[in-house]
Amino acid sequence: MNEEIERCVYRLDEEHRGIGLIIVNTFKGKENERKGAESEMENLRTMFINMGLEVVPHFDRTKKEIIQLLQETAKTEHLKTDSMIAIAISSHGSEEMIWGNDDKPLETSEIREIFNGLNCKALAMKPKLIVLNFCRGQKKEEIFLPDGPQLIPEQVPTTWSDFFTIYSCQYNMQCLRGTLGGSVFIQKLLEVYNEYWYYPFELIMPILNSKLIDIFDSLAITTRGSQAIVGQSCTWESSCTCMLKIPRIKAGRTLPLKLHPQPPAPDDSFKLVWATCKKGIQGPNQMSTPGGVITTPDGVIYITDSASKCIWVYSSDGEPMYQEVKPKTYQQLSIGNLGLTYCWGMCIQKNFLFVSCTLALIKFSLIGGGLLNHKFHDAPISGMDHDGESTIYACERLSCKILLLDLDLNIQPEKLDLTHSLNPTTNRLMDIKVLNYELYILVIENDHTIQTFDKKGNHLRNLVSREDLKESLFFTINRRKKTIFAGDINTNELKAFNANGTLMYRTGCHGDGRGNLIEPSGIDLNADGEVIIVSPNKTKYMLQCFQVPQSM
Repeated sequence: MNEEIERCVYRLDEEHRGIGLIIVNTFKGKENERKGAESEMENLRTMFINMGLEVVPHFDRTKKEIIQLLQETAKTEHLKTDSMIAIAISSHGSEEMIWGNDDKPLETSEIREIFNGLNCKALAMKPKLIVLNFCRGQKKEEIFLPDGPQLIPEQVPTTWSDFFTIYSCQYNMQCLRGTLGGSVFIQKLLEVYNEYWYYPFELIMPILNSKLIDIFDSLAITTRGSQAIVGQSCTWESSCTCMLKIPRIKAGRTLPLKLHPQPPAPDDSFKLVWATCKKGIQGPNQMSTPGGVITTPDGVIYITDSASKCIWVYSSDGEPMYQEVKPKTYQQLSIGNLGLTYCWGMCIQKNFLFVSCTLALIKFSLIGGGLLNHKFHDAPISGMDHDGESTIYACERLSCKILLLDLDLNIQPEKLDLTHSLNPTTNRLMDIKVLNYELYILVIENDHTIQTFDKKGNHLRNLVSREDLKESLFFTINRRKKTIFAGDINTNELKAFNANGTLMYRTGCHGDGRGNLIEPSGIDLNADGEVIIVSPNKTKYMLQCFQVPQSM
């Protein structure tokens, strides 16, 4: 039986598994608010990550925005090389309609139509898993045992082939939701997938229904004002031409086989490319308190320094760059005449260098190095990044809020407020990276050093634990692989984490020799994917370049 199943399953490439699009509508602040919806996002993210998918999460999208997201996803270039796609939408609804966060209905058939073989040729003959969690009516389903197995008609490849659609409840029935854990269906779907991932979904679904029947003694279910003990069973429809089996990428202890070897032992992964000391930069303006580091596409390295109130400029091989004037002087961008005392993070966008200072934001031109603009602010600012277009995100270090600016440093009146997830009396925002639909934020004094949020400020997941990254001021990300690099001040190590936040590699120790670090500070990836990391004046080799492991 197992051999027969293996011969008739979709072949999914682990390296190019596909996109996992998640949309969870909370209806927050409305009479029909879906309490517990945040837990649904966490459960769906966990499942899609375990499936090896590139997760794209969204909260609170209107009908128009949902259609736009689906259409944009269907046009994504790398779908041609992806093995599959998965879409999960959790919201209110009725019968065959699922609602946007604006209460406008979207026909479920429209979702499939966008990705059918005619409209999305890149996914033709590839599996399309669609998970829809919404009430399909007002009736309450009673618990019952099936009389016998269902007969599934033979499927043939057509324009509408290769869809596997899961509905959280039967037609005309309610979908049950706990006020803390969110959708019971989504909770059990994650549980069953994690336990039975090595089976095709055609075999997993009956197991899921049997689990749904037997949960009501342990969960408090809210069913729109009624406390009646009711049941729920999901339903699914398939036009697949093969069985849909999605192996877990992150295998658990109970699974029958390991998909990946254990991470390599420490200190055998990074390779030192070059290390440079600060000799030659002497005198009252020498660099001694470096902060952030950023590299340009052509390899030029910029380093903020609070002691000299300058941004120092280095070549791609770590040598200080000189002004083309006599007597010979080192190239630098000065902020001293602005009366500022501490410069911190940087980002580069459209030939402009943006710098955050204690109470100001500054804009330089990379062509000529001239100061173009500056804006003072009434709260300390730390790390910053841009979205690849025209918006800059900057951390208000003490308030746990994010400033939004345009390229002229005009600050939008509304800030992203993270205080519903982070306590500003104990947490400090240090650095931020913007990747597509997610904000990766470095937090100190928290159990999780790096966390992710959506662009509305909703918490998505805890990524890197404080146990693995004790204390850090900056971090950087490989934007294609979503791998994370940071210098740990507590352990004096350079560390690398995979896209799930697992510590994979580390190198360095306390010392002033080549490859060693003392209280590492700024960090960035150059155009070759190498890590550029800087340490304060206490170490002999203050600026170093490391080649990263190939898997990162």
